[in-house]
Amino acid sequence: GTTVISGAGAFTIGANGGAVNELKSTTCNLSTTASSLASSTVPFQCAITGVASGDQVYVTIPYSNSITGLGGIAMDYAKASSTAGYIEVGLYNRSGAATTSYALATTSVQVLYIDN
Repeated sequence: GTTVISGAGAFTIGANGGAVNELKSTTCNLSTTASSLASSTVPFQCAITGVASGDQVYVTIPYSNSITGLGGIAMDYAKASSTAGYIEVGLYNRSGAATTSYALATTSVQVLYIDN
């Protein structure tokens, strides 16, 4: 069955669980203002309604275990942005060659955030 929790306030699951105010799973397309992605980490952002600084953010980019599979793009970190309503994901290019082609790694990225 399905249990719906609605209204104001937090919920806790299990005897040792922590209070959770909001939980959301969604997808988004990451974007950046950087001109290219090379061997250093570049911050990418996407808007997600409800996320706030301090929330826990979990991101999964499309899977590839090869350098060429996603153009060598890998994720370094994911976090709630200091700007409300946005997450930030650090991506870097494992191949080291600068590229502007990273759509496979930034389109329909899976996101889970927890506000606790």
